[in-house]
Amino acid sequence: MPPPPSHLYKSPLLILGDADFSFPLALSTLHPSLQITATSYDTHTILEQKYKTLERNTLKLKLHTNVKCIHAIDATKLHTYKHFKNDGDTYKIVIFNFPHVGKGIKSQEHNIKANQTLIQAVFVSVRRMFVKPQQEQKKEPPSQGTVYSMYTNNRPKDGGSGKKSTGTKAARDSIKAKPSNNNMDHQDVTFHITLKSYHPYTEWDIKSLAKLSGWKLLTSYAFDPSHFPGYTHRRTLGAQEGVTGDANEEIAKGARCYIFQIDYTPEEMKCLNLQKIDALPSKSSRTRSESSDESDSDNAKQIIRKKKAKH
Repeated sequence: MPPPPSHLYKSPLLILGDADFSFPLALSTLHPSLQITATSYDTHTILEQKYKTLERNTLKLKLHTNVKCIHAIDATKLHTYKHFKNDGDTYKIVIFNFPHVGKGIKSQEHNIKANQTLIQAVFVSVRRMFVKPQQEQKKEPPSQGTVYSMYTNNRPKDGGSGKKSTGTKAARDSIKAKPSNNNMDHQDVTFHITLKSYHPYTEWDIKSLAKLSGWKLLTSYAFDPSHFPGYTHRRTLGAQEGVTGDANEEIAKGARCYIFQIDYTPEEMKCLNLQKIDALPSKSSRTRSESSDESDSDNAKQIIRKKKAKH
């Protein structure tokens, strides 16, 4: 299958929940002009214990001046950290590869629910970097959290596990709230989430979670790790011999990257003086072989055709 088109990646770019930082290293090698901020949930010390490849990758990243690495960042609370609250809305692309709670929950039903809660909370938090709820403008800013450098080992006190995140309520509040009129046009911001494309991951129903959280699906494509030389998928719980290796055995069964865009409410559109647009990659740039999600963007393509017909 062909690699994802280069126009999918724009600067500045934010990567969430990384493990051994092999993905930002691979992406930077392929696209050296990209300005990349890569974050991990764990501290550097914890990552060293989990992934033997971390030290090698971080040493290589020191030569990539376009990449900034930050540890101890909870992706469900991005909008509360000082850096992402003040400058987060400058990012054009947000990427989260294979999000997972990593708690080893034995009950499949509870595991699915826990991961749905995690992903929806991330959807809401990323959206709030670009669309500020009206109530935030009237109150004092929440705790800013602490942004740590690559070699900081302490987790911020407010960067917890996200157990108290109320995805559905947060999503509802995010959608109803008015954005701050900062004259920024975020209609071209995209959020890329990659998941394994087989059971039980398909049960997470990511498209419904996105819709509930104020995002719309633009397109999706089969994710092939071979398109990112040097990238190695790692489990949240840590690398396990015979399970997660250089051959990316787990995602060889199938993985898919979903690309979402902020779905503004009419109230938000009016507040930001935005015009309704349908932003989809050109037909020639889309992957033909991945038919399982072709129906996701059929409606949008019909709208585009109707507009052209009128002209």
